Amino acid sequence: MIISSLKNLFEVYPDHNFYKSLKEFKTNDKISISKIKEILESINYKRVDRVSSLNEYSNRGGIVDINSSRYKNPIRLDFFGDCIESIREFDIKTQRSINEIKSFKLNSGYEIPLDDEIINEFKDKWRNEFPLLDERDSNFFNSVAKNKLPEGYENYLSILINNPINFFELVECDSTYITSDSHIDDYKQFIIDRFNDENNGTRELISPEKLFFDAINKIKEENPIKIISNPKIYESKSKYKHFNVTKNKVSNHLIYDNSLNINDLVIHEDYGLGIFEGLKTIKTSSKENEYLCIRYKDDELLYVPTFNFNLLSKFHKKTDDTSLDSLSNTNWSSKKEKAKARIYDHASEILKIESDRLKATSAALKVSDDEYKSFINDFPFDDTEDQEIVSRDIRKDLSLIKPMNRLLCGDVGFGKTEIAMRASFISALSGKQTIILSPSTVLTDQHFESFSKRFKNFPITIEKLSRNTSLKVKEKLYKNFKDKKIDILIGTHALFNEDLSFKNVGLLVVDEEHRFGAKQKNLIKNKQLSTHILFMSATPIPKTMNMAFSGLKDFSFLSTPPPKRLSIKTFLEVSNNMIIKESLTREFNRNGCTFVIENDIQKMDKLKSNLEALVPNQKIDIVHASLNKKLIDKRLNDFRKRKINVLICTTIVEMGLDIPEANTIIINNAQNFGLSQLHQLRGRIGRSSKQGYCFVLIPSSDINNKSKSRLQSFVNNSHLGAGFNIANEDLEIRGAGEILGVKQSGHIDTIGMSLYMSMLKTALNNDHIEMNPSCEIKVSVTSLIPEYYLPSPTERLKIYRKLSGADSKTLTEIKIDLLDRCGKHPVELENLFKITEISIKAKSLDISKIVQSSKYLKFKFNKTLKDKTLSKILSITNESPEIYEIKKNGELWINFNGQDVLNLVDNAIQKFT
Repeated sequence: MIISSLKNLFEVYPDHNFYKSLKEFKTNDKISISKIKEILESINYKRVDRVSSLNEYSNRGGIVDINSSRYKNPIRLDFFGDCIESIREFDIKTQRSINEIKSFKLNSGYEIPLDDEIINEFKDKWRNEFPLLDERDSNFFNSVAKNKLPEGYENYLSILINNPINFFELVECDSTYITSDSHIDDYKQFIIDRFNDENNGTRELISPEKLFFDAINKIKEENPIKIISNPKIYESKSKYKHFNVTKNKVSNHLIYDNSLNINDLVIHEDYGLGIFEGLKTIKTSSKENEYLCIRYKDDELLYVPTFNFNLLSKFHKKTDDTSLDSLSNTNWSSKKEKAKARIYDHASEILKIESDRLKATSAALKVSDDEYKSFINDFPFDDTEDQEIVSRDIRKDLSLIKPMNRLLCGDVGFGKTEIAMRASFISALSGKQTIILSPSTVLTDQHFESFSKRFKNFPITIEKLSRNTSLKVKEKLYKNFKDKKIDILIGTHALFNEDLSFKNVGLLVVDEEHRFGAKQKNLIKNKQLSTHILFMSATPIPKTMNMAFSGLKDFSFLSTPPPKRLSIKTFLEVSNNMIIKESLTREFNRNGCTFVIENDIQKMDKLKSNLEALVPNQKIDIVHASLNKKLIDKRLNDFRKRKINVLICTTIVEMGLDIPEANTIIINNAQNFGLSQLHQLRGRIGRSSKQGYCFVLIPSSDINNKSKSRLQSFVNNSHLGAGFNIANEDLEIRGAGEILGVKQSGHIDTIGMSLYMSMLKTALNNDHIEMNPSCEIKVSVTSLIPEYYLPSPTERLKIYRKLSGADSKTLTEIKIDLLDRCGKHPVELENLFKITEISIKAKSLDISKIVQSSKYLKFKFNKTLKDKTLSKILSITNESPEIYEIKKNGELWINFNGQDVLNLVDNAIQKFT
C-alpha cells in the first residue's frame, strides 16, 4: 500500500532508471576507502564529520558511515586495508552499531539527477524562463550550476527534470483509493480532468469511472504501510524505507553544548580570558601529543594538555571592546579573588531563601491511583519516556509537605502543558486551588481553551483573568476564587492583585517565567513560600538556571520531540527580495502560510506593498498590538484558516499561537532581537510533520560582534530541544542580569558563567572545602587521538573533553564508542586511555602529580592524603628502598630503570590501593 498526498501523485518524476541502485557492495568485497568516497561524491552525498541527515557520509580511520534513503538506519562500513571487513547498521542518535548485514546498495543522493548534461539543459531552460533575471545574482542558479540542489528546488522541477514521467507510469497499481473527509467530489473531478493529460499511451491507466472514492477513518496498526513523500521509490517494494513511530529514550544527562571552535573566547580557570586557536600537535624527541592552544594578550600562547580540558569553559559574552587577559601579570588572579568573595555572599543569600522554604510547609497533594490513571487515560497521545519520568517525579513532589520548587525545561510542543495539567488535576482533587501564570493574553486564552478541553470530562471549574477582563468580572472572579468555587485560575500578571487570596492555593505554575519582570518575580517569591511551584520554560532566566545548576531547584528536562516533528532549518542571510520571494513561494506551493516579523509598525505598510509586488497571487495582511482586539482575532483566525497566506506581525505572536499550517517564518532586522525572543519566534512554526524554515535576515553583514555572536548561536542551535542550550548561551551573551534580585552580572561578565557557577556550587556545598583536582601526568609517551583515526578536530575535542572529566564507567563507554565508530584503537590512543585510567585511580589516592625525569618517576601528593594510603607507601618503600624513595619535600621517587613507564606507574598505584 502506498499513501501519498494528491499533489505528490501528480508531481513530475525522473524516469525509472534514476531509481535503480548504482552498485551493490558485500562483505569481503575488494575496494578502497578512497574509491568508496569517490563514488559517494559522484552521486551527491555530502561529506560531514558526523552523519545526522539523509544523503551524508563520513570517514574516520578505517570506518565509512553512509546515510542512504534506501535504508531505515544508516550503514557503517568497517575496512581492513582495501577490503570491506564488515557492514553494520547503526543508530543515528547514539552513533552505535545495531546489527551486522551482509550487503547494501547505493542510490543517488539527490532526488533530481544532476550530471553535466542535466545542468547544461537546466541553464538553457532557466535563461528561457527568466530572460530578465541576472543569473549572477541568483543563489539558486549558481547552486545548481555547481552541482548542488538548494532549498526550494521543488518550485523548479519542470526545468530540472528532463523527460519527466508521472506517478502512475512509475508504479504499477492494481487499484487506487482517493480519500478525503470533505473534498472527495472535488478530487474526483480533478482526477477526471487530468486523466486525458496523464494518459499519454505509454501504459494503460485506470479510468476514473473505475476508481473507488470513500473516506478511510482508520488504518489498523498491524497492516504494513509504506509512506512516500517525494520520489523515494526503488526497484522493489521491499526496499522502501518504512516509517516507524518509536519511543525515544530520554537522555540520562543534559548535554550542554560547550564545544569549542577556532576563535571562540574561552576562560581558563588559572589564566583567564583568551582565544581558542585550535588543537596543536607538539613533537619532542621522546613523544608527540596534542594540546589546546589559547592566545592571550600581546599574542602570548598557552598550550593546555588535553587532560586539563576541564579547566576551560566557553565565554559567550563577546563585545567589540572585549579585553583578553595576560599571562605576564596577576590581574586574572585578582579578578578571580574578588569574584570569589562576592560568590560567598551570593551563596548565603541562596541558602537563606532555601532555608525559608524548608521551614515552610505546604499541603500534601495526593490522588488515588485509579483517579490519576483515569485522567492520564484521557490524554489522546502516548507518553514519551521522559514525560512518564517527569510526571512521576512531580506527583511525588506534590505528595510531600515540603513545598515543591521545580523547573521544567522543554521546547515548544514537547509536552510541558500536559505535565502542568496533571499537576493541576492532583491539586484540584486534593481540595486545593491552582494558579496558572502566563506572560500574555494570547497565551492565557490558549491555555484556557486547552485546559477546558482537557478537563471537560472532570468536575473541575476553570476560569481565566487578563487585561481584557472587565472590572466587574474581575471582582466576581476574586470572590469566587476566595470562596473556593474556582479550581484552576489561568491569568496574566493581572493575578498579582492584593484582592486575590492565596490561602487555598496548593499549586502555582509559572509558564515562560523569563517573561516576568523583577517586581512580579518578587511577588511570586512572597506568595510561593508555602505553595508548590512549578516553573516552565523553553529558555529559562538566569535566576532559575542558577538555582537549577546549584542544585537548590529540582530540574526536569523534556528532551523527546513529538512523533514526526522535524528540526527547523535556519538560515542567516543579508535581506534581499530573491530569498523572500523564494521562501514565500515555496510555502504557498505546499499549501502553507508564512509569518513575516517586522517590529517597526511604521514600516509595515511599505513592507506589505513590497511583498504584494513579489507574490501578487498571495493574500497578505498585518497584525500588531495597536490594532483593535477583535480585528487581531479575526486576522489571526483567517491566517489559521489560510484565508491569509502571509502575516506581517510584531512579536505579538512570540507566544501563544499554535498554527500547524504555518511552517515558514522570516524575521526582519534579526540583530535587534534577543536569543530567547528568536527561539520563541521560531517556535511558532514547525509544529506539524512538515519541514519548517526560519530565515533570519539582517540589513548587511556589517553588524556588531555581539549581534553576530547571538545570531550565529541561534542558527547553530536549531535542532529539536535546543532551548536549553540557548538559555545557557544567553546568560553570557546578554549578561546574567538580575539573579535572585542580586546584581551579579559584573562578576559573571569578568570570569564567565561556567566558572562562576562552578565556584558558586563549591561555596554552596561546603564552605571552603574544594574537591581534589585531577592528577596531572607528565610522561614521555605519545598519547593522543591521531588525526588519521578521527579527522574532525571538533569530534576529537569532544572526546578530549569527555576524557578530562571521565570516571571508569565513562572511560569504558568512550573506548567502546570509538572502537565501533572509528575502528581498532591505534597505539597512541591506547596510551591516552591508559593515562586517563591511571589519572582516575591516582585521584582517588590523593596523588596530584606524576612526572617522569631521566631516571625517576616522581609522585606528588595532596595534603588530604589518607593515613591508610600513606601507610602502604611507607611499607613498600621499606621493602624496596633501591626502587622507592621518599624525599624531604614529601615526594615519592621511583627508579624505573628503562621499564615501560605506563605499566610501572599502574603497578605502583595498584600497590598503593
